Amino acid sequence: MDAGVPTEKRKDEKERPRGSQGFVEARGGGGDMRFGGVDLGFTTFFSSGLYFAPESYTASLSVWLEPSWRFGAKFFKGSWFESMLLAVRLPIELEFAGSDPRFRGTSFSNPGLLNAPANRGPIGFLESAPVEVGLVDGATRTPVILGDTWLSLIQGNTLTIPGVGIALANSFRIALPTSLGSRNTGFVTSLSLGFIFDKTLGPLHLTYVFRPVKYFYERAVSERRGSTTTVIVNGRTEETWRPPSTGVANPSVGLINGLSASVELPLGFSVSSSYFLFNILPYALAECSVAGVPQADCSDQPKFGGSQWRNDHWFLASVDWSKGPVGLSLGLSTYRSVNQLDGRLSQPFIQVNRSNATTIYLSFSTSAEQLIDSFSPEKK
Repeated sequence: MDAGVPTEKRKDEKERPRGSQGFVEARGGGGDMRFGGVDLGFTTFFSSGLYFAPESYTASLSVWLEPSWRFGAKFFKGSWFESMLLAVRLPIELEFAGSDPRFRGTSFSNPGLLNAPANRGPIGFLESAPVEVGLVDGATRTPVILGDTWLSLIQGNTLTIPGVGIALANSFRIALPTSLGSRNTGFVTSLSLGFIFDKTLGPLHLTYVFRPVKYFYERAVSERRGSTTTVIVNGRTEETWRPPSTGVANPSVGLINGLSASVELPLGFSVSSSYFLFNILPYALAECSVAGVPQADCSDQPKFGGSQWRNDHWFLASVDWSKGPVGLSLGLSTYRSVNQLDGRLSQPFIQVNRSNATTIYLSFSTSAEQLIDSFSPEKK
């Protein structure tokens, strides 16, 4: 730690999620109360790999805008409510290259792909009109997407467990469906309560997170969204068949467990790793049937998203560096199902085969209050 940094400032920095911990838990800013406790956090991630979708390479830049307000420190200083704050996380993602379906629309970039005039060739085969040079076939590309927004009410210092020195923080979170994917599935909101336990042992910092979640959807099963209702085949307009739903049940409740560890090293460096386990219970499919999949029965429901638990795990590891208001991390992220297709347990650390689920990322983070602090007269 810097010798010239006040004790209260060092305490604020310790309470912020570090390294890979910041992915799942947001705790707002730290620093002097220069704007009445209002702060704006800014984090960027450049990721390259197959992120959350098998066989879907993407090179993307993610931006997190995280405004927060430490109203407890402003209005309730010296009381139990002093560490309370409101925090928002708005994620924005830009795709530079790749085939991730999250960046694809429901219409086709080349109208000639389905609706080009067709005629008979000299030997009877169908011939489509030639495609113009420079046009890309396939679904339309949306280079910038929004993720779902978090609204969190956080109690950063709820209590300290006597005898063991474990600090407990709590957060109540509401998720808003600002992403197109969530709106397409009928997502309305989710409510969750986080229990965050922290323990520091010298340079080692341990965090355990438990978060039950309740999801709210307009419907139990996701609808099937298509691009067209008709196609032209050999000059004739033909109706397309579309099942009424995907046959995949939306989540009803979930449990999140996470364990993080970070070790402080000299010169502002640290290493951190996190493991998160997601257990999701979907809505039960009525009468053991799957909309659009008439051959499915009770025994087939797990294949089509039936009422059994879905279990995923997420591993993160990073090398981190911080100096003043700036934080940098180079990390690895792997998100995959707990069970493989044959039922065996999967390892969460890295997967580099055809179904790769591992991403390499580089992140940069700072906040408005920390930037102002670093250029204040006290720092000069």
